[in-house]
Amino acid sequence: ASIADGQDVLVTQRIEGMPLIIRDDLDLRLSLGELVKFMHSKVKITGEEWVRSKKTTFEYYDHFLFYWLQGPITELRKGTVTQVLLSQLGENFRQRCPYVTPVFCHQDLHDNQVLVTNEDRLVLVDFENWQEGDSLNELAHYLFHTIRTDRDLRFFREFISGYLSGANLEDDEKLALVFHALFISAKAVSYFYNFRRDYLETARKNHQKVLSFVDRE
Repeated sequence: ASIADGQDVLVTQRIEGMPLIIRDDLDLRLSLGELVKFMHSKVKITGEEWVRSKKTTFEYYDHFLFYWLQGPITELRKGTVTQVLLSQLGENFRQRCPYVTPVFCHQDLHDNQVLVTNEDRLVLVDFENWQEGDSLNELAHYLFHTIRTDRDLRFFREFISGYLSGANLEDDEKLALVFHALFISAKAVSYFYNFRRDYLETARKNHQKVLSFVDRE
């Protein structure tokens, strides 16, 4: 099968259901958090890709931060709010990197990637971007998309509650989560600047939303 932009896709199974994004149901976000936690704990990975990515030493992130520092993208350059925040949050995350236990990450988690069946069972779809990664990066993707789509932040809080079984993130985990969300947003701006200028303005607006969230929090 082919999709609109000409890319080929493999259809493995037809799943009857509706996208989660059209269901304003807090309980379903709680269930999604539980499902993602189950996936992280049960899907086996080798850890080899995680090491090759150089995320264990922060080198992966430094590569982007250095490029943005001197690069052509105005809101990511030296002296911008984004650079200051990424630098400050990055110092905390740099210390965390060597101790992260990688998990199987969907890597693009949002409500349009989740189907709700007639029995209110949740099904995750579209795993083509999966990676071995930090579980907080997975949670940050859901936070980023919640902010980007102007969804009620209670959805994210219920999702986190389901993932943590009602517990709270530690302070250093909260800082790492915010670092990931801001990095994801900045990386989106960079991607669309370099490859998809037609979506760049939207990516920039989304980035401002993330910056406003970080400022409030």
